[in-house]
Amino acid sequence: MLGNLLIVFIAIGFVIFIHELGHFFFAKLFGVNVEKFSIGFGKEIFGLNRNKTRYSLAAFPLGGFIKMQGEHFNADFTKPEKGDFVELSYLKRIIVVAAGAIVNILFAIIFVFFMTYFIGINTPDIEDLRIAGLVKNRPAIAAGVQVDDVLMKIGVREIKSWEDVIDFSLNHDGELVVVEFLRDDQPLEFEILPFYDKAESRYLLGITGYTIHRNLLFSESLNFSYNFFKRLTRGFFSIFTFKKEVEVVGPIGVMKELTNALGIGFSHFLFLLAVVSFNLGLANLLPLPILDGGHIMIYLIEWISGRRMNKNFLDMMFTVMFIVLIVFMIFVTNKDVLRIFGN
Repeated sequence: MLGNLLIVFIAIGFVIFIHELGHFFFAKLFGVNVEKFSIGFGKEIFGLNRNKTRYSLAAFPLGGFIKMQGEHFNADFTKPEKGDFVELSYLKRIIVVAAGAIVNILFAIIFVFFMTYFIGINTPDIEDLRIAGLVKNRPAIAAGVQVDDVLMKIGVREIKSWEDVIDFSLNHDGELVVVEFLRDDQPLEFEILPFYDKAESRYLLGITGYTIHRNLLFSESLNFSYNFFKRLTRGFFSIFTFKKEVEVVGPIGVMKELTNALGIGFSHFLFLLAVVSFNLGLANLLPLPILDGGHIMIYLIEWISGRRMNKNFLDMMFTVMFIVLIVFMIFVTNKDVLRIFGN
């Protein structure tokens, strides 16, 4: 258990590291003096100085930051010094700020592609429509579906492959559906109410098919990665549509899910880590103060308008957003604790 927890901490630290490395690389590339590169917050556990930068590992590992010379919005633009972040053009500032999130997103996409192409994954046996397993406490098993029943139709749709089932789950609206199976060559129909899986952001019947482990072809890996991250993106932004109930997971919940994934298998853990990296990138690009996306929005406004935003207004906006973020983190952490340990 402690070993798995250590692996999870290292994995999360790596995702944070590559995020900050993105900021760091482009800041250095553009001649900005990076005063500190920290993984974690709070008291420094280990640190060293190299080329005017303090590299630090802090006590609380779920986070990180880089501190650039003259990076604050209240920095003195009238007396910039060599190596100041404010010396950069708006375009270069935006690149530096966006680089962390973009690195997280690109890492996830490239990693999943290489996983599926070089290592391989368990994929549904497209030609085998038998039911390999039934999820406990889900509608299919409650309706009377059994292992090795052969899936034939969902509603009026004839099922020719498991891709048809995935397409159904992504586009279904949650209504009761009649599902047809073959059992000992006899057709059977069951009325099933699909359940909404918050983690996958789609409706499921509670059935699984037989799988085979194989390396995907180049085109298949591209297609798999595209559809995989398309579904993740849709699930992420569905939080803001309020059309579906989506479970928001905080740091404790992420650690719990990653720990559980290790129990299933290391490849499953790596896929989930890619999901964490991708979602971290998307979250940081949201146009909210404190987040990278908020900084990008401010730079764009100043760039387009040709005027700097009021310092007092920015200070107030960042203070309010910081308080909102703290309240939100308390809220999601409380939900994580209740979900894991019960109420």
